[in-house]
Amino acid sequence: MSIVLNFLKLGLILLLGPIYFVGLGWLLAAPLLYGNWLPKLKDRLFLNEVTLSMVGGILINFGIVLCVQSLKIGLYLSGFLSIAGLTLFLIPLFKNHLRFRISDKHTIFQLLGIVIIYFLLLSPIITEPLSAWDARSIWFFHAKMIFLARSIGLSAGWQNTTVLFSHADYPIMVPTLAAQIAYLFGFWNEYLPKLSLLFVFFPAFIWLSTFLKRSFSFVFLILVLPFYFFPWIWNGYMDGLLAFYFAISMLLIGRFLLNRQFYDLACSIVCLIFIINIKNEGTLAFLAGMTILLFVAFFNRNRMNTNKRFSWKFIPITLFSILPYIIWQIYKNQWALSNDLQIGSQTSISRLLTRLADGSFQLILTSIFGQLKPLLMMLGLIFIVMIIWKVPYNSTSIPAFIAALIYCAGIFIIYLITPADLNWHLITSVNRTMLSVNSCLIVGSYWLLYSIEKRFSNTMEIAVSCISLSKKRS
Repeated sequence: MSIVLNFLKLGLILLLGPIYFVGLGWLLAAPLLYGNWLPKLKDRLFLNEVTLSMVGGILINFGIVLCVQSLKIGLYLSGFLSIAGLTLFLIPLFKNHLRFRISDKHTIFQLLGIVIIYFLLLSPIITEPLSAWDARSIWFFHAKMIFLARSIGLSAGWQNTTVLFSHADYPIMVPTLAAQIAYLFGFWNEYLPKLSLLFVFFPAFIWLSTFLKRSFSFVFLILVLPFYFFPWIWNGYMDGLLAFYFAISMLLIGRFLLNRQFYDLACSIVCLIFIINIKNEGTLAFLAGMTILLFVAFFNRNRMNTNKRFSWKFIPITLFSILPYIIWQIYKNQWALSNDLQIGSQTSISRLLTRLADGSFQLILTSIFGQLKPLLMMLGLIFIVMIIWKVPYNSTSIPAFIAALIYCAGIFIIYLITPADLNWHLITSVNRTMLSVNSCLIVGSYWLLYSIEKRFSNTMEIAVSCISLSKKRS
């Protein structure tokens, strides 16, 4: 009987989980995209708003648990807000007598692809147990601590000396979600809490589907980007999550430069805010992405000010979405949870100068280049094709390449100041830290391929027009 009940719980969580996050996140997404909670049906951007709502819902869910510090109270409060958000989400549809219909084949293919991806993600996530060290002994160990204490407060044991090895200062958004899932089932095992990875990865794949078109560039994007992250998507490490959302953010910035749609810029910023709650390196990615976004916003300020979707409500809503990160930083400060890298300390500066002087930086550069080499070679081939075909270079790929450079430089500095043995640190982490850099290189390559396709398409159109004109004259 208990097995049947657990299967029913699993089915309900898989079905209602995305709906729960959409309802909760609509309270954040609707004002951000439309300036109010009841937008007109003709203005709705359903895939973008559903995706943004899911990400916003995960953020709000995490923020509520941080504030109340109780899994039970957090779930009750979040559930109530989710129902309210879903009501606001559906009201415009009911007002129009559910006139929203899916008739576009493009949309049907998108939805079909989204459903397939959902179940493809589900399979390895719930069939492979937690086995990798960081997954079992850091991220989901923190989740187990929260689950057993039914709280993210001090009762979870953050200050206990026996858990110092697990880096108690790391972000706990995904561990909190994993603990909530285990709480709903009523027990802990090495499989079910991994459903948190499914709910966190899923919105990124939906965003990826919004780039759907019949082209080689999209085939390249949908195959290379997700498959590059195997097995980081389901093994319980946070590096794949960080890199994937960083890539999505750069994709959205590129599309903003192409179409000048404000929602792409808004979604890109939310992605960057999201990743600071995933892993400490997310702060570096956030700084790199925001640096680029500030330049993009500055050079497009006139267009943004005249864009009917733009509202100054965007600023307080964005600040509100950062609150979970700020609350966790306050807790860490109160509980004296510090990072072992000692960034900014006198000893870290001393190590940096020493490794620059003794040539250790060469080992770091060699290790980094070894991870980037395949994609750099692919990028070189694309540039050669662009030169041969005389394809003009456009700005859509620039944000991804600059973000990759800034992030790579930041990781290089972190390796220079690490208190750990440099060889050990590189061997055990460089393949993961470079995921974000390579993901940006993939995004940049996608936009270059898009430029090549556009040039080829324009050339073909001109050729067809010339042939048609010559036939008419003859």
